Amino acid sequence: MKTLKRIAFTLFLLLIATVVFRSWLYNHMVSYKSIAARNAYSLTDKSLISELEKEIPGSPTPEQLIEQALAFTANQLTYSTHQQSANPNKLYYSHNAHCVGYAAYYAACCNHLFVKHNYKDWRAAPVAGQLYLLGVNVHPYFHSPFFKDHDFVLLTNSKTGETIAIDPSLYDYTFIKEVSFKP
Repeated sequence: MKTLKRIAFTLFLLLIATVVFRSWLYNHMVSYKSIAARNAYSLTDKSLISELEKEIPGSPTPEQLIEQALAFTANQLTYSTHQQSANPNKLYYSHNAHCVGYAAYYAACCNHLFVKHNYKDWRAAPVAGQLYLLGVNVHPYFHSPFFKDHDFVLLTNSKTGETIAIDPSLYDYTFIKEVSFKP
């Protein structure tokens, strides 16, 4: 009985550690590599723009805008495996998207906020990529066209050269903000 309690307690501690350190663990095990650019969209729907701009502080930093767009995207969309439009102006009403839609929606929201708040050096670009688990490309192991690639967003500061990779569909379920990107 004592051994069983120790095993249960150890498993509980491992579970807590995994939850607490999920971002660090994920980024040390999984890396992303871009294989193609995706279409970038502009926000044109007035309701979408109004909703997006509602909770922006007076003088936001680029980091605050990046986080606001990420939270907004997660609140607006629900993951779906079915083919959906990638146009954010349509996704605002359907609320269902797969990784292509999540990336397009998030990038469009970021770019709108960067322009509105005069951060001309920042740009968000949706890209198709592939995932590497411990350095091994996982996509050849799947035979469904759905798993041929995975979309994410590259945020680039043209002035500093800084690049941040964000997977908005991953964030929606795990709250992992940045992902490891290998150019």
